[in-house]
Amino acid sequence: MLAALRARLAGDSLVKNSFFISLSNASMGLLGFLFWILGAHLYPARAVGVATALVTGAVLVGYVSQLGFNTTFVRYLPTSEEPDAEINTGLTMVFMAALVMGALYIAFIPDFVPELRPLRASWPEAVAVVAFLAFGSVNLLTDSVFIARRAAIYNFFVDGVLQTGIRLVLPVALVGLGAFGLFAAFGVGAAAAVVASIVLMMTRFNYRPAAQISRSSLNRVRAFGAANYIAAVLSMIPVVCLPLFAVRDLGAATGGYFYLGLQAANLLYVGSFAASQSLFAEGAQRNARIGELAFRSARLQVLVLIPGAIVLGAGAHWILYIFGPAYAAHGTANLQILAASTPAVILNYWTTALLRVRDRLVALMVSNAAWAAVTVALVAVTIHMGLIWAAVSWAAGNLVSGAIGAAALLIHVRRPATNLPELVQG
Repeated sequence: MLAALRARLAGDSLVKNSFFISLSNASMGLLGFLFWILGAHLYPARAVGVATALVTGAVLVGYVSQLGFNTTFVRYLPTSEEPDAEINTGLTMVFMAALVMGALYIAFIPDFVPELRPLRASWPEAVAVVAFLAFGSVNLLTDSVFIARRAAIYNFFVDGVLQTGIRLVLPVALVGLGAFGLFAAFGVGAAAAVVASIVLMMTRFNYRPAAQISRSSLNRVRAFGAANYIAAVLSMIPVVCLPLFAVRDLGAATGGYFYLGLQAANLLYVGSFAASQSLFAEGAQRNARIGELAFRSARLQVLVLIPGAIVLGAGAHWILYIFGPAYAAHGTANLQILAASTPAVILNYWTTALLRVRDRLVALMVSNAAWAAVTVALVAVTIHMGLIWAAVSWAAGNLVSGAIGAAALLIHVRRPATNLPELVQG
């Protein structure tokens, strides 16, 4: 069986990249799960809730600071004649953007979430948070380099082993710092991952790092990067807003219940994300057979993830009980709905990857705008009725976004752009 798996990975780059992206994200998710279990037992529920708000803020800053380079790397690096210039341009601009976004986050978000106001009262903690946010942003971008190079195995070692290993050790040492201690464990892990990624890129791909902004590189990816940047920012709005609404309207502890349920569901969602990222990376290669790749990616996700969703929903109570009785009592229904959302999540990720491959940029932005608008609007008017409405909003947003993406792809099949190959190739 192991020999067959090794042979399949060696001969099928779609499956290979999907496997290692899944392995990286699953290991991060699993060890992150252990991280929050450790935090739930070492820290009070309120501290965990505040830390989850900080972590979701880091996710927002990280993706907003990508400026579209995380997708342009996957789309254009495989055919680039100046890969070092493109990588250096992306890393330099993302690091600078993250510093600015991090400072703005510290300046304004505590007005919306009062539990975060102590950060502004301590400038050493505020500076540390901004630095951690910048490293986390750069680490997201280096992950895209490895995916573009069909070397997602390095993401597993950098993120799944090194970064998460550090995050498991530090909460014990930093317990006296409260919520900031939990977040600092995330930040230090991200910084270590960035250093390791740069070293691997230098030794494996002959990459030469430099603080550089190349105008020619920017011109090459400008339109695609801008559209994907807008889409990425829109897609992150629900991820950040749902925990913040839960913290603001239902209390910090309830925010923690929702976030940890979402982390449990993410152990499943990462499979869809990985398969779709691999589809995007393979579709960007020269002479890619997009229709065949799309079918194989969809089949892989359905066969693996739908049974996983059934298991997750059935075991939701006992999975959350690991964190403590309160998490199981308040979060089981929430996690069951998140598990039932898996088909909608698959559809959303899969159509997003195909819209990027086919350069259907307007449809991509409309799809992500719908995801943000439906999810946030629904949670805003229903969250007062209970935590499960955050999960319902999540499911509805994914379903609407995926449906819009699917409709755009069907229209493209019937009326293909003259400068693009057919979606389904013979």
